[in-house]
Amino acid sequence: MIIRNRDGRIVGVIKNGILTKKVDSRIHKLRIVDGYGIERYLLEQAKKNGAEKIRIVETDTEKVREASIKLFEEKSIELDFGHGRQLALAGNYWDLINEQEKLL
Repeated sequence: MIIRNRDGRIVGVIKNGILTKKVDSRIHKLRIVDGYGIERYLLEQAKKNGAEKIRIVETDTEKVREASIKLFEEKSIELDFGHGRQLALAGNYWDLINEQEKLL
């Protein structure tokens, strides 16, 4: 299932209970928390459509990071940079998935 933001842009895909979002870490990584944010609206849409995990795929480094939505909601902080409210999860809470684990 394709997930769109409020402006109608495609921002992610939900498949097998995982919201996958592709990012360029040089642009999208939040330096303030050394992690990633998800728009509150997008997170709510993902939950309504059965997502239980969030997967961030860094297109520039090919690193893959995952966190459960439960952990994301418990440990994230709310930020607003003028583009809508986001929940941001610090880098140390994300699991780094190596190449072998991605094959499973």
